Amino acid sequence: MYDTHTNLSLEVVDSSKSRRHVQSIIQKLLKKDLDGVICVDMMAEGFDFPNLKIAVIHQPHRSLASTLQFIGRFTRISDEKLGSAKFIAVNNEELLIENINLYREDAVWNNIIVNLSEKRIEEEVSNQQFIEAFELNDNLENEFNLYSINLNYHAKVFRTPYFNIEASIEISGYNLFKSYIYRDINTSVLIFQKHEKPRWTNNDSNIFNSNYECIIAQYDEQHNFIY
Repeated sequence: MYDTHTNLSLEVVDSSKSRRHVQSIIQKLLKKDLDGVICVDMMAEGFDFPNLKIAVIHQPHRSLASTLQFIGRFTRISDEKLGSAKFIAVNNEELLIENINLYREDAVWNNIIVNLSEKRIEEEVSNQQFIEAFELNDNLENEFNLYSINLNYHAKVFRTPYFNIEASIEISGYNLFKSYIYRDINTSVLIFQKHEKPRWTNNDSNIFNSNYECIIAQYDEQHNFIY
């Protein structure tokens, strides 16, 4: 598009380019040998934008944090003659970041960002209170932080007339590593560990691979379902 409709001297930067190549493009920008760059994520993290003060956003990043980082780096002024940074984006309802349209015509960024920040804080406080409600359900010395759990959204549903969240659950070949329960919502979190010798070692080796599995079980007493 830019080749067809402009005479701008541009370079393309994406994740396939080496750091040395990107640095060479940065130097070209500093020397004003280039009018600009076309980048896909690559330059949004870790690089400032010397001599560039107009950004055209064709496809915004889905993460608000990454978008704000890009904006922050782009608006750093190294030359007073460049003036203020300007952003151009298509007024398209489909260009959403975390379900918020920053690019609609009447968007007030200050208000949107403040509201999103407050929402993030409320969510973090709620998550913290939820996690702290879990109690340790074992006497093991292993250390584990529930905040580090980041599971895929996959679940199986079973019907059972009774389930004890404090009961011991076994997985063949695994040992219980850590166990937590949340009695008010009939939920248990179990971390299992398995040690296996690598295939490239013999029986005399004391080297092991460690594999972990996490199970979260919640019992719906009203409908006799366990998830």
